[in-house]
Amino acid sequence: MPGILSVGFNAASLGGVLSFSSFEAQFPEIDVTHSTNSSHTSTLQGTVVAVYAIGGFIGTFSCIWIGEFLGRRRTIMVASIAQIIGAALNASAYSLSQLIVSRLTIGVGTGAILGTVPLWQSEISPAHKRGTHVATKGIFSGLGSALALFLEFGMSFMPGSITWRLPSAFPIFLCSVILGFMFYLPESPRWLLCHNRTLEAREVLAALTDTSMDSDVVESRISEVRASLDLAGGKTSLLQACRAGSQRTLNRTLLAVGGMLFVQLTGSTVTTFYSKTLTLPLQIIRFIDLFYYSYQDF
Repeated sequence: MPGILSVGFNAASLGGVLSFSSFEAQFPEIDVTHSTNSSHTSTLQGTVVAVYAIGGFIGTFSCIWIGEFLGRRRTIMVASIAQIIGAALNASAYSLSQLIVSRLTIGVGTGAILGTVPLWQSEISPAHKRGTHVATKGIFSGLGSALALFLEFGMSFMPGSITWRLPSAFPIFLCSVILGFMFYLPESPRWLLCHNRTLEAREVLAALTDTSMDSDVVESRISEVRASLDLAGGKTSLLQACRAGSQRTLNRTLLAVGGMLFVQLTGSTVTTFYSKTLTLPLQIIRFIDLFYYSYQDF
């Protein structure tokens, strides 16, 4: 929950403070309201906002290799640390260059969280609950966006730069919770078996199923995972997703890419980034879009 909350929170956090007077005074280069060259300033502001999405792409894409090397737990922990560093830079920003670096760093951490948490969650969930567990991603993402906007609305009544610095620092709390819990939560048994760490996988499965390491339930789960790994050809790669073959991997990849592409083409992310400056009808559309996004995950 705190992992995906941070994803939604970071997506909406900058959009809520762009029009704060203290934020505009701190970063006049992206102050469209008082700019004498609104076209250039708008372009620069859009670039600063979009840097977060670029970082998210880098973070998510890198999980293809980092996630297999570090494992799910350590990848989530590294991503949380990246978010903490980015949030600290954002909250203490006094120049536009620092703000850009902070947005990029937060984006990398958020992308890695988004690319790893649902996967890790599905790999430790029993089959009959897997869909329900992963569907919470859409719910928590929407709650994270709502949390950011309500926090910034409350802080808008405060004087000075604390109006945007405190909300910018809030992901530090969420990521600290993630780090605290990840020390006690199990590694993915699928990842452990993929790396021939069978004993550790047995320990994890025994804990998840509340049985002994040599029980029939654990043996059955291990056999299922091994059969799945054998069918997939062992360790996965980016190239493997582009193959057709009997498993129709390319078809499934295109379906996944197409689904997420069309979700983004609805403007859901853009309206989140600029939520503070939207009119009421557009905000209502954004609410409907968030509901649809959560339903689609389910």
